[in-house]
Amino acid sequence: MIWLDTLGVKYIADSGNHRIRSIDLNGIIRTFAGTGATAFNGDNQPATLANLNTPYDVKTDTVGTVYISEYNGCRLRFVTADGIIGTLIGSTTCGIATTNVQLVTPTTAIGRVYYFWINSLGFLYFSERDNNYVRKVYYEIPTTSPTSSPSPLPSMSPSEVPSLLPSCNPSIHPTTTPTAIPTASPTTNPSLSPSALPTVLPTSSNKYYLMTIAGNGVAGRTGDDGSAILASLNQPVGIWGDSNDNL
Repeated sequence: MIWLDTLGVKYIADSGNHRIRSIDLNGIIRTFAGTGATAFNGDNQPATLANLNTPYDVKTDTVGTVYISEYNGCRLRFVTADGIIGTLIGSTTCGIATTNVQLVTPTTAIGRVYYFWINSLGFLYFSERDNNYVRKVYYEIPTTSPTSSPSPLPSMSPSEVPSLLPSCNPSIHPTTTPTAIPTASPTTNPSLSPSALPTVLPTSSNKYYLMTIAGNGVAGRTGDDGSAILASLNQPVGIWGDSNDNL
């Protein structure tokens, strides 16, 4: 995958070399993220020191954050404008996450992701190939109003990331049923300690969510002319939206 940002910088998902490369306006290529090794070696560090496992897609948002789908790592990563990498969603194993549940730690297990899309509001959508879903990540600012609507995902910092969890067989076609795992508390995650909280984001009381947009989790091709979440998908890969935010 190749992405061109608003400044004219090109980003290349160099999947076989487990790196994201960038080409500046002078035609000079550099490694933007990744070391060439694949074993996860943590967040909250310069992206050039972080391992990536088969990055497939790369995109930028309007504030300079770069997002990366790490296919065999079963993660969506992000790199802030100052070059620090974090995990938006994903865990040490592939799995199936519960939908429409508050995300409280950066350990939500998801299936393999090829491609994703960020719409004009900042919502991030991704195709979850293994689990036959199309998902959406968004956040909601706490309010006393029962009619409040979700706000878009902000520019993320490695210390403020969502998650929620089951794990399952990490094969391309998982056959095991995910086991329930107790909901994690933010206090159990060092990255969410008060001293590590970012200063440019909403407070840690914000509620982050994962939503299923399409697919019922069963591989198939049924469901046309009906609700997208009741339809069957079979290993969805590509995803895109138009200027009206139609997916």
